[in-house]
Amino acid sequence: MIIFGTRTRIGVVERGQFTCPRCGPEQTYERKHAKRWFTLYFIPVFPVGDLGQFVECGLCHGTYKVEVLSLRLPPAPDVNLEAELKRAMLRALLGQAPADVAHDAQTLATYRKLTSLPLTDADLARERSALAQVDPAAYFSNFSKHLSPSQKERLLQSALEGALGNGPLSAAKVDELQSFGSMLGLTEASVRGVLAVAAPVPATA
Repeated sequence: MIIFGTRTRIGVVERGQFTCPRCGPEQTYERKHAKRWFTLYFIPVFPVGDLGQFVECGLCHGTYKVEVLSLRLPPAPDVNLEAELKRAMLRALLGQAPADVAHDAQTLATYRKLTSLPLTDADLARERSALAQVDPAAYFSNFSKHLSPSQKERLLQSALEGALGNGPLSAAKVDELQSFGSMLGLTEASVRGVLAVAAPVPATA
């Protein structure tokens, strides 16, 4: 009996760094080329079809069209902006929330309050690990360019909620949150409006 068929083989074309839609800038990637091969007794003999190229992130292993290599956040047109915004909200929350297991339940509850989405302990651990691999300032600065003022305020609100997990806001923490809001491109009035929920922020002369 002659056994024949086809098999897809994937080879790495190049490696480098790019801005991943999920993980942010300066992530490693592999550009891969997929071809379909004719097999005889399960051994690839010759190629019979070209399936094209794609890019795979080395951190999250998400796959994207090769055009992602030439774009900034969000680099792929099929990326759901609202979904990425909620990821960014979690990152803003984690950037300010207490980084210990004892406060994880509070962090999960806060995220659900902000987004109406459930989050598991595994999700939280995975996103905390991913956040440690990116430059937060570059990530938020790049991503905020694609957001409306109200979406930027949701990011600042998330950071504020995280900071409140440590207790009342200090003057230094208020200054830090104001700087975060400014980095997002919010006006001073918008920043004051968001932060006034927790602590009145005096208007500048």
